[in-house]
Amino acid sequence: MAKKNINKIKSELEEAKAKVIALEAEQKLAEETLQKEIGKIYTQIQFKKDKNLSYEEVLSKLKSELTLVKEEEKEQRLAAKKAREEAKQNEAKTQDFSVENHQN
Repeated sequence: MAKKNINKIKSELEEAKAKVIALEAEQKLAEETLQKEIGKIYTQIQFKKDKNLSYEEVLSKLKSELTLVKEEEKEQRLAAKKAREEAKQNEAKTQDFSVENHQN
């Protein structure tokens, strides 16, 4: 009886895994569709702002903006890492100092 339950559970688990894979694929497709729609709307807005723009110019501006955002994120991560390292060093110095005081 227990073996049947285990087999049934395994079967249900496999079905659930297949369902998850199908749902993830459906989600990815929905996200891609939304990205395309967002891109179309963004492009329309840019063309309304400047009728002389080309698609290539819109793409170039977006790529430049993305590069700037990525660089800012990288700088923030590096600054946070540096702050953590400095805090660790200060903590280590404080511990060393307290050990020296207890020994004296």
